[in-house]
Amino acid sequence: MGVLRVNIGGEWIDISGNGGTDEVRVGSAEPPAGVELWYDTDDTPELAAGLLPAGGAAGQVLAKTSAVDYAAAWQNQDALGSLSFYATRTGSDWLIPTASTWHAVPLNNVVVNVGNAWQAASNEWKAPKSGFIEVTASTCLVMSAAASPNFMVGIWNGAVEYRMFQAVTVTTTGWAMSGARVIQVAANDLVSLKVWIAGQAPSNYIFNQYTSFSVRYVGVT
Repeated sequence: MGVLRVNIGGEWIDISGNGGTDEVRVGSAEPPAGVELWYDTDDTPELAAGLLPAGGAAGQVLAKTSAVDYAAAWQNQDALGSLSFYATRTGSDWLIPTASTWHAVPLNNVVVNVGNAWQAASNEWKAPKSGFIEVTASTCLVMSAAASPNFMVGIWNGAVEYRMFQAVTVTTTGWAMSGARVIQVAANDLVSLKVWIAGQAPSNYIFNQYTSFSVRYVGVT
């Protein structure tokens, strides 16, 4: 028989009861009566109030790993509000090819591309996770000849259109516009920036001078 003590604030405190032949047990089997301290080698530590699991790195957050109580681990965080994607197209080398059809803008200068989500071949951004995204776009357009077309810019999530802005007059000296929308996406949704022009003679089609397109998460689901 011995005495069971614990070190508290540098002082060993006697926490034994009446003593016994086996006051401390280490192992997976539940100890018999008389044992006052048991180290269970077959159980997973629970996250008690005020305690955190070991490890982790700067910038990581504690996140649930399953629906089981106390199941949590350090994980990387995609900060809400930070840019997930930003790209532009500059120069007047892209002519809107046909009228009365939506065309994805072929962005050629990708600046921010978190997780390599940009699908260059199809000019689409692939959502890495579900949530709400704020999409912003701006464009400056020039007519190749005098005309007054009906011109629209929209965000497309698959086959669903979200109208951004619209113009009824674009001149040979240029016309600039911008807008933003918040839309909901599911993981792996494909989002693109598209433009549309009403029927015009090919000689009057619109040249792109500058277009920007950005995506940021503002909420998760």
